[in-house]
Amino acid sequence: MAFSPDGQLALSGSNDHTLKLWDVSSGRQIRTFQGHSYAVTAVAFSPDGQLALSGSADNTTRLWNIKTGEEIAQMVAFEDGEWVTITPQGYYVASAGGEKYINVRIGNKVSGVEPYRNRPDLVKVVLQTGEIDTTPPRIVLHPKKRLIRDELVIDTHSLRGQAIDKSGVASVSVNGQAASLDKQGYFTFELQLPLGENSVQIAATDIFDNTAHKNFTLSFQPKPKPVEASGKYHALVIGINRYPYLKDPRFDLNLDTAVNDARSVADILQKNYGFTVKTLINEQATRSGILRAYRQLLNKATKDDHLLIYYAGHGYRHSKMDTAYWLPADAKPDEDTWIIADRITGYMKGSDAKNILIVADSCYAGGIAKTRNYMPWWQTDKSTRQRFLKSMKQESSRILISSGGDHPVFDSGGDGHSIFAQAFIDGLRQTNGAFTAEELLHYVKQRVAGTSDQVPEIYFIRNSGHRGGDFVFEGR
Repeated sequence: MAFSPDGQLALSGSNDHTLKLWDVSSGRQIRTFQGHSYAVTAVAFSPDGQLALSGSADNTTRLWNIKTGEEIAQMVAFEDGEWVTITPQGYYVASAGGEKYINVRIGNKVSGVEPYRNRPDLVKVVLQTGEIDTTPPRIVLHPKKRLIRDELVIDTHSLRGQAIDKSGVASVSVNGQAASLDKQGYFTFELQLPLGENSVQIAATDIFDNTAHKNFTLSFQPKPKPVEASGKYHALVIGINRYPYLKDPRFDLNLDTAVNDARSVADILQKNYGFTVKTLINEQATRSGILRAYRQLLNKATKDDHLLIYYAGHGYRHSKMDTAYWLPADAKPDEDTWIIADRITGYMKGSDAKNILIVADSCYAGGIAKTRNYMPWWQTDKSTRQRFLKSMKQESSRILISSGGDHPVFDSGGDGHSIFAQAFIDGLRQTNGAFTAEELLHYVKQRVAGTSDQVPEIYFIRNSGHRGGDFVFEGR
């Protein structure tokens, strides 16, 4: 008789070849352990009370799981000093000469056990844990992108993941070939796959020969090379809130968000895209100050450079004369103090810059271009995208993005920014890699037109040197 460490359970051995588990307080028999072939002569609990040990006249000592009643292992000692410890699944560890006492019967054929399950590592785990692991590993992929509906999209030849198992992972294979595996179950496999969709099976086996499979379709898409760097990126960013010379007793003609918009745009162009940026804020953005900075930007540009002009301020359109204007900080009611659209577009003709993009967040900004929409937005196939971006960058472009076409626009609605500026800034923050002004406009247009009556538009600027290219942003 033996008692558990907490005194609540008792074990007894008997001549009927069994040992029994009892509840001490009630005297109720809880479980019977069967497996010995002769009387059980000795019993004991493990120190933690989870395992039972029994000795028998059959010359075996057996280890049992208290909770399940399952035999975990049996240990046999022989008269010549040899010994064997073996699990019910056939895993064993033996002394140098102990294997001679174990035979395997397959049908009528009996053979030695040497080629079979000599696994000291497994027996050690069983003795430590008190159980046989019957659960297969769990396979977790570490893709470059994502696994959706059993389809994995990657951009390298290397497939990575982890096989997770409490007992330990013995092997991982991909399509029948062994993967590189470390002690933590992380695996790597170098794939030899053609472009397009490929069927893949991952098999992970733990040390108890439990195997899990993961089947999916892998779509191999090589990571596009960056667009070839050429030329430099420069920006002139203008923001005007205060118009001290424009007065109307009915309205406050000052703006609320233009300066904040300009500063945020300048910051993200410089930090995220590597632009060299010049800013003109409020009183700096006089008529002469804007035109001087604009001419300097155009005149210094080389044939490979890319220029962006961002204007946030008042705009005006003279409908009878079909003329659009930017209103500088020193604008007066006299139109001679304004900046006429023809002056903005006319200076472009003499510039060597490869690409020029004007982004105008002002009323009637579309009147600067004097064209119809640039072109409907379209998405290139991934396999041709690199060629598309290169082509757009190589051909010269003169493009205008207006915040509301040829109509009035809002100076708020974007959490401290105009509704257009907020969408424009978000687009620059959220877009990865290389993309065109047209693609950026598509994002901005959905955000702005989806929440207001304002509809941003994109145009090419007529008679300014446009040759069918586009302004390509390249994140760094």
